[in-house]
Amino acid sequence: MVWQSRTTVVVLALWLSCGLSWGLTACGRVRIDARDAGASDAASMDAPVSREDAALDTGTTVLDDAASTDAGTSIDASSAADASSAADASGAADAFVLPDAPVTGDAGGAWRALSPWAYYPFDGTTVDLAYSGGDLAMTGTTFVDGHAGSGASLTPGQRIPTRPIGGVDYTISVWARWPTIFPGAAAGCGIVNTERSSLECDDEPTHVFVYQLADGLAIPSVIVTPETWVHLALVYRAATRAGELYVDGTLRGTGTSAGTDSLSSVVVAGGDCNVALDELFLFDRALDTTEIAALFSM
Repeated sequence: MVWQSRTTVVVLALWLSCGLSWGLTACGRVRIDARDAGASDAASMDAPVSREDAALDTGTTVLDDAASTDAGTSIDASSAADASSAADASGAADAFVLPDAPVTGDAGGAWRALSPWAYYPFDGTTVDLAYSGGDLAMTGTTFVDGHAGSGASLTPGQRIPTRPIGGVDYTISVWARWPTIFPGAAAGCGIVNTERSSLECDDEPTHVFVYQLADGLAIPSVIVTPETWVHLALVYRAATRAGELYVDGTLRGTGTSAGTDSLSSVVVAGGDCNVALDELFLFDRALDTTEIAALFSM
């Protein structure tokens, strides 16, 4: 009887032990399963809603399925860049566009401080470095040894493309060289023509002067050394209709105009009579003597 009781106790203990072990395991499995299920639910909550579904909910436009988030970012960046470029292009006609770094023959970039209206260094090109869209035609242009780098003998009578003008005052600065005797029967050759005046050179003897076109400036001729590069600067002040002609940095002549002159029409007449030009600057303001000297020294 005692033995049977002990046996019963042992069996009962074993049964309880197994049951408890199974119960804990089962409960553990329930907890693990629940945790996994919860993680799965959480993951599904964190998972992004498809763009198609989002579009249905919000009415927004959906990008192509092949486009990833990164691609979308790239598209947005590209669009922004395109928009910026378009804005720059639209404003090109209203603002100066200066290069970020000096180029060959541009006097080391010192000219930027003077803010020219147009600048043609003529170093193998007829590009206007001071303004986008102001380039001259290359056709018929011959490049020669210049005052700085190369110079150019241009097709006669090239008109500089129009662009906004800040005022009617102006300054023309250019290095020019022309022969002692012009070919043929030519007499007097234009270097740069404004709306009413013409900066010209002549031969026999070699001299430079300002010729009145239509109520423009008239400045008497100045004798210069033939076959050499000469720096010329013509300054005009509209308020007094007065002009000043500088040769190699020195004031050599003055005159007045009957009408108000301006840069509204500019023709580069270089190339006629074998005239070569270099470092052509146009300013829509009257430069002072210090600035003229700076241009001569570049």
